[in-house]
Amino acid sequence: MLAHLVAGLRERDPAPWREWHPPAKSALSQARQRLGPRRLWLLLRRLAGPAARPELPGAFLFGLRLMASDGSPLDLPDTPAKARACGRPTTERGNREGACPPLRRVWLVEGGTHPRCDLSLRPYRRGAAPAARRRSVGAGMR
Repeated sequence: MLAHLVAGLRERDPAPWREWHPPAKSALSQARQRLGPRRLWLLLRRLAGPAARPELPGAFLFGLRLMASDGSPLDLPDTPAKARACGRPTTERGNREGACPPLRRVWLVEGGTHPRCDLSLRPYRRGAAPAARRRSVGAGMR
């Protein structure tokens, strides 16, 4: 994703980005750990948002911006505290618990250009639809 960002910056002004090379994945992981979750969350809140201009075909319908939600689980490290907070998935028959407590991620995505505009994180045992309804009312919109 970082390479895509720099590719876009190169289109606007190629000179400063000519010699840039992507860092190693481990360097990005270490930087995320140094920053911590709170700063990364604040960065998402500041930068995420819709990108389509009103004249973009397919981005609006009857003057309203087209948005979609996209939910997926994210497995967390297996600790008793995380299992209590998030719950565990069960097997099809409901008689066994899954190995890792998952977190439910629900992204708000712009339909015309597909950037992720907002994020809701909830315990897995709660459904995706309530999380999407809670976050989508004006969330991430500028």
